[in-house]
This record gives sequence, structure tokens and C-alpha cells, in this order.
Amino acid sequence: MVSLLLLGGNLKTLEASAIRAWLANSEPFDRFPHLLTVTVAIITTALADRSLSSYAVGIRAFLFFIMSHMICTPFPPSTSILLAFVSFEAYHFRRSHKSLKQYLSGIKHLCSAIGASTDGFNSRQLELQLRGLHRLQPGATRKPRVPITIWVLQAIHGLLSFTNYNHVLIWAALTCAVCGLLRAGEITYKDVFSVILRRTDVTWFPNHVVLHIRESKTDIFRLGVRIFLFRIPTSFCPFTALHTLWHRAPDTSPLAPAFQTAQGTPLLYSTLLAACKNLLLRLNFDPTVCGTQSCRIGGATTLALLGFPATTIQTLGRWRSDCYRRYLRLRATDFQHIYNLFTTHSSRHTGPFGRLSLDQVASISLKDISSICSHLP
Repeated sequence: MVSLLLLGGNLKTLEASAIRAWLANSEPFDRFPHLLTVTVAIITTALADRSLSSYAVGIRAFLFFIMSHMICTPFPPSTSILLAFVSFEAYHFRRSHKSLKQYLSGIKHLCSAIGASTDGFNSRQLELQLRGLHRLQPGATRKPRVPITIWVLQAIHGLLSFTNYNHVLIWAALTCAVCGLLRAGEITYKDVFSVILRRTDVTWFPNHVVLHIRESKTDIFRLGVRIFLFRIPTSFCPFTALHTLWHRAPDTSPLAPAFQTAQGTPLLYSTLLAACKNLLLRLNFDPTVCGTQSCRIGGATTLALLGFPATTIQTLGRWRSDCYRRYLRLRATDFQHIYNLFTTHSSRHTGPFGRLSLDQVASISLKDISSICSHLP
């Protein structure tokens, strides 16, 4: 197992083998192998592939450590082994406090999956070591992302040529992401774990469109969520933007990507990121604090500036913090009311701070974004 994982083996496959080996001789699995197969299959689906891929990095680092230091009994890992591992990674590879916490989470998950004790992870010494490492590695403070609010969207609209299909594509992605508080990965292709939003996932109505997001970060049971985008009489109407893209798309088959390039391929995450940085640079924003997350933060910031309570923002954005609030029920009429307020306020650049210029909006966003959205992961 160790050598295979170090050579790049798939963690889910190796995890399944380890669980099978651990349970195979236990009662009643020794007499009912079909129950063993079902049990292993269920356990190995507990985490998403993306989480397992992230955990694999830490597990490989741990296995390299125990092999290079000739530790004979690494599982279950004792507190002393974990302390030595953290010190080794921090000293020799300059691993950050955040990375090492992720590494330990991956190792702990593997221990739990194969039935090994996780007591070593609960020691006060390990907690103090991580705390001390955090103090020694304060790191650079991450600059707050510039939010693409509805007012910034209006400025971006003037930079685009809608005879250019690529501009139509980027505009549809930006308006839908801001107004729907979408994660960029929900409408773009980022990596092999991406679930592409397809045309069959889009349902049209006379005055609104519904996007069915089949998988998302906080939807651990993969039940899917519906995102409502209404027709509104503004330049940044997401309904109109998506409708235009829909009818100009080169591939109109049901399984084609909803957001597709001129070649019919899915819009790449990197393409949307580059477009965001370029457009905001043309508006004199610092491109180093611009990203695809700017759309989602911008949607939340817009709602906050228009006076909506945190419960509404967290429910619309499907944030994990205060996750119980995601179970609040918002009716379609509530969504319509929100979009009507977008229309009312966007036409005169107003908010609770009065009439705002684009520079003032940027200033408020940069100064207040931490207090408005810092509690939202």
C-alpha cells in the first residue's frame, strides 16, 4: 500500500483495499463476502473525489516521512510520530500551518477508514505545536478580493462588444455568477472533478430561468440545487445575457455545455479568470486582487449594500457558515422581489450610502468587504 501510494496510486482504490484487508477476517464479513463488498463501497464514497485528491498529498508526505525515517509501526500514528512529522515538513519543506493541518486531516481520515486509532491526533502537544507554527509563520495577509457588484457589472458592460461571441459568453457567465451568487466552478470546467452544467440542466420560463446545479461544494448528498435568474430591465440582466448566449451557441444538443466556447467546448475556469482580471484592469482595479470569486463576493456585497439581512445572503449563496440558515425556504416571489430591487437601485448607482460613483463603490467594497463577507467561507 505504501509503495503504491508513493508511486501515485489512486487513494480511493488503495483505501478500499486497506478497508477490505482490515475487515476480511472479522465476523460476519468472513462468512458473508457480499456484505464486505457493499460496506467497502459505501465507506469509500464518504468523501468527494476532490477531497480525496487533496488528502492524498498529505498522506504521501506522511508515508515518505515514515519510510525515510524507518518507522516500523506507523499505524496507528502515535503523538510522537505526528509531532516529528510536522516538524520535519515545517523545517525541511517550509510547509505552512494551513498545509500541515490539511495533511493531518488526510492522515486522520485514512486511519479512521482502516480502523486505526486516531487518539494521537487529539493530544495537547500537537495542538500547541500547530499553534506555535502558526505564530512563527504569520505569512502575508491576503488582500481582500475586489467584488464585482451590479455597479461594476454596468461598467464592464460598456467595455464589451456583443457582436463578438466570446464577449457574449463572458458576459453571460459574469451576470449569472453575480446575480445567482454562483461559484465559478459551477459554470466552468476546472479539472477532472468538474461537473459541467449542461443545456439539459437549464429550464426556461417566460420571465425567469432555472439552473439545476447537480453538484456543489456544500451539497454533500448531491441532491442538486436550483438557481433562479429573473428577467430584469437592466443592462446586466442575467436572463437576457444567458438567453442571448443560448441562441448563439454552436452546439444546441441537450448534453452540450450551457456555457460553451465558439468551438462547442466548455468554458474553462482559467478563461473566465483571465477575462475577469483583464476587464477589471481596464477599470483601473488591481488585477492581483481580482478573481472569479469576485463575482460571488460581489453578489453578496450588492445584497448587503441594498440592506438584505445575513440570513437571506447566506441562503442565496449556500454558504456553510451558519449552515442551518440554508434550510430557510425562499419562494419564487421572494427571488422576484430581490431582482426588482436590483433594477430599482442599479439605475441610479444608489445604496444605503447614497449616490455612488464607480470609484466610491470600489472604495466601499475594499474597505467593507471584510465586515460584510469575511464570515462567509
